[in-house]
Amino acid sequence: VSFSDITISTTGTSISSAIMLTDRADYFTVQDCDIIAPITSVSSVMPFTTSSSVNHTMNSGDNANHFTINRSNIIGGYYGVVAMNLNNSNGRGIRIADSKFTDQNFSGIYLFYQDSILIEGNEISMSSSGSSSGNGIYIYRTNNFELLSNKLNVEGTGMYVQYANFF
Repeated sequence: VSFSDITISTTGTSISSAIMLTDRADYFTVQDCDIIAPITSVSSVMPFTTSSSVNHTMNSGDNANHFTINRSNIIGGYYGVVAMNLNNSNGRGIRIADSKFTDQNFSGIYLFYQDSILIEGNEISMSSSGSSSGNGIYIYRTNNFELLSNKLNVEGTGMYVQYANFF
Protein backbone atom coordinates (compact mmCIF):
# COMPACT_ATOMS: atom_id res chain seq x y z
CA VAL A 1 0.00 0.00 0.00
CA SER A 2 1.35 3.42 -0.91
CA PHE A 3 0.21 6.99 -0.35
CA SER A 4 1.81 9.87 -2.22
CA ASP A 5 1.21 13.62 -2.41
CA ILE A 6 -1.76 13.78 -0.05
CA THR A 7 -2.61 15.35 3.30
CA ILE A 8 -3.88 13.07 6.05
CA SER A 9 -4.95 14.62 9.33
CA THR A 10 -6.80 13.94 12.54
CA THR A 11 -8.54 16.59 14.59
CA GLY A 12 -9.21 14.23 17.50
CA THR A 13 -8.12 15.31 20.95
CA SER A 14 -8.06 11.86 22.59
CA ILE A 15 -6.96 8.47 21.22
CA SER A 16 -6.48 9.57 17.64
CA SER A 17 -3.95 9.29 14.84
CA ALA A 18 -3.92 10.35 11.20
CA ILE A 19 -2.45 6.96 10.19
CA MET A 20 -2.56 3.75 12.28
CA LEU A 21 -1.03 0.47 11.13
CA THR A 22 -2.28 -2.60 12.97
CA ASP A 23 -2.38 -6.41 12.75
CA ARG A 24 0.66 -6.93 10.52
CA ALA A 25 0.02 -4.05 8.16
CA ASP A 26 3.25 -4.79 6.31
CA TYR A 27 4.92 -3.08 3.34
CA PHE A 28 3.32 0.34 3.70
CA THR A 29 4.76 3.53 2.14
CA VAL A 30 3.99 7.19 2.75
CA GLN A 31 5.83 9.55 0.41
CA ASP A 32 5.60 13.32 -0.12
CA CYS A 33 2.65 13.58 2.28
CA ASP A 34 1.58 15.86 5.12
CA ILE A 35 0.56 13.83 8.17
CA ILE A 36 -1.02 16.06 10.80
CA ALA A 37 -2.38 15.85 14.35
CA PRO A 38 -3.23 18.60 16.83
CA ILE A 39 -0.37 19.98 18.91
CA THR A 40 -1.16 18.47 22.29
CA SER A 41 0.02 17.29 25.69
CA VAL A 42 -2.27 14.21 25.39
CA SER A 43 -0.04 11.17 24.83
CA SER A 44 -2.63 9.22 22.79
CA VAL A 45 -2.76 11.79 19.94
CA MET A 46 -0.22 11.48 17.11
CA PRO A 47 0.15 11.71 13.34
CA PHE A 48 1.42 8.12 12.75
CA THR A 49 1.39 4.98 14.88
CA THR A 50 1.49 1.20 14.88
CA SER A 51 -0.81 -0.34 17.48
CA SER A 52 -2.50 -3.67 18.14
CA SER A 53 -5.75 -1.92 19.09
CA VAL A 54 -7.79 0.70 17.27
CA ASN A 55 -8.98 1.76 20.73
CA HIS A 56 -5.50 2.78 21.85
CA THR A 57 -2.75 4.40 19.81
CA MET A 58 0.19 2.70 21.57
CA ASN A 59 -0.55 -1.01 22.15
CA SER A 60 2.34 -3.35 21.46
CA GLY A 61 1.85 -6.34 19.20
CA ASP A 62 2.89 -7.68 15.81
CA ASN A 63 1.71 -4.43 14.26
CA ALA A 64 3.68 -3.48 11.16
CA ASN A 65 6.83 -4.44 9.30
CA HIS A 66 8.68 -2.85 6.40
CA PHE A 67 7.04 0.54 6.40
CA THR A 68 8.58 3.65 4.87
CA ILE A 69 7.99 7.33 5.51
CA ASN A 70 9.83 9.37 2.90
CA ARG A 71 9.98 13.11 2.12
CA SER A 72 6.95 13.84 4.28
CA ASN A 73 5.93 16.42 6.88
CA ILE A 74 4.93 15.02 10.25
CA ILE A 75 3.21 17.80 12.17
CA GLY A 76 1.89 18.01 15.74
CA GLY A 77 0.89 15.28 18.18
CA TYR A 78 2.41 14.22 21.46
CA TYR A 79 4.66 11.89 19.42
CA GLY A 80 5.29 12.20 15.67
CA VAL A 81 5.83 8.57 14.62
CA VAL A 82 5.38 5.66 17.02
CA ALA A 83 6.30 2.04 16.20
CA MET A 84 5.62 -0.49 18.96
CA ASN A 85 6.00 -4.26 18.82
CA LEU A 86 6.40 -7.13 21.28
CA ASN A 87 9.71 -8.37 22.62
CA ASN A 88 9.26 -11.71 20.85
CA SER A 89 8.02 -10.15 17.62
CA ASN A 90 10.18 -7.19 16.70
CA GLY A 91 8.97 -4.91 13.95
CA ARG A 92 11.38 -5.07 11.03
CA GLY A 93 12.50 -2.94 8.15
CA ILE A 94 11.34 0.55 9.09
CA ARG A 95 12.73 3.42 7.01
CA ILE A 96 12.09 7.06 7.93
CA ALA A 97 13.97 9.38 5.58
CA ASP A 98 14.19 12.97 4.39
CA SER A 99 11.16 14.05 6.40
CA LYS A 100 10.40 17.04 8.63
CA PHE A 101 8.96 16.62 12.10
CA THR A 102 7.52 19.77 13.67
CA ASP A 103 5.63 20.67 16.82
CA GLN A 104 5.60 17.32 18.62
CA ASN A 105 5.14 17.68 22.37
CA PHE A 106 7.33 14.81 23.62
CA SER A 107 9.09 12.82 20.87
CA GLY A 108 9.50 13.08 17.10
CA ILE A 109 10.27 9.38 16.54
CA TYR A 110 9.50 6.74 19.20
CA LEU A 111 10.58 3.13 18.49
CA PHE A 112 9.91 0.20 20.82
CA TYR A 113 11.10 -3.38 20.07
CA GLN A 114 12.20 -2.93 16.46
CA ASP A 115 14.87 -4.43 14.19
CA SER A 116 16.65 -3.33 11.01
CA ILE A 117 15.82 0.39 11.12
CA LEU A 118 17.08 3.30 9.04
CA ILE A 119 16.43 6.89 10.18
CA GLU A 120 18.18 9.20 7.74
CA GLY A 121 18.16 12.84 6.68
CA ASN A 122 15.28 13.94 8.90
CA GLU A 123 14.82 17.26 10.65
CA ILE A 124 13.10 17.22 14.03
CA SER A 125 12.01 20.49 15.66
CA MET A 126 9.98 19.92 18.81
CA SER A 127 7.18 22.21 19.97
CA SER A 128 8.52 25.21 21.90
CA SER A 129 5.70 24.66 24.40
CA GLY A 130 6.40 20.92 24.62
CA SER A 131 7.98 18.82 27.33
CA SER A 132 11.47 19.82 28.43
CA SER A 133 12.11 16.13 29.15
CA GLY A 134 11.16 15.01 25.64
CA ASN A 135 13.33 13.25 23.07
CA GLY A 136 13.88 14.00 19.40
CA ILE A 137 14.41 10.28 18.77
CA TYR A 138 13.63 7.60 21.38
CA ILE A 139 14.83 4.04 20.72
CA TYR A 140 14.13 1.19 23.17
CA ARG A 141 15.19 -2.46 22.75
CA THR A 142 15.89 -2.08 19.07
CA ASN A 143 18.47 -4.02 17.08
CA ASN A 144 20.44 -3.20 13.95
CA PHE A 145 19.60 0.44 13.46
CA GLU A 146 21.29 3.29 11.61
CA LEU A 147 20.85 6.98 12.38
CA LEU A 148 22.39 9.08 9.61
CA SER A 149 22.47 12.83 8.90
CA ASN A 150 19.51 13.82 11.09
CA LYS A 151 19.10 17.31 12.57
CA LEU A 152 17.52 17.45 16.02
CA ASN A 153 16.36 20.70 17.63
CA VAL A 154 14.87 19.81 21.01
CA GLU A 155 14.77 21.28 24.49
CA GLY A 156 15.18 17.89 26.19
CA THR A 157 17.33 14.98 24.95
CA GLY A 158 18.18 14.86 21.26
CA MET A 159 18.44 11.08 21.11
CA TYR A 160 17.66 8.57 23.85
CA VAL A 161 18.73 4.95 23.28
CA GLN A 162 18.18 2.16 25.82
CA TYR A 163 19.02 -1.56 25.42
CA ALA A 164 20.30 -1.24 21.86
CA ASN A 165 21.21 -4.58 20.24
CA PHE A 166 20.23 -6.19 23.53
CA PHE A 167 18.54 -9.40 22.43
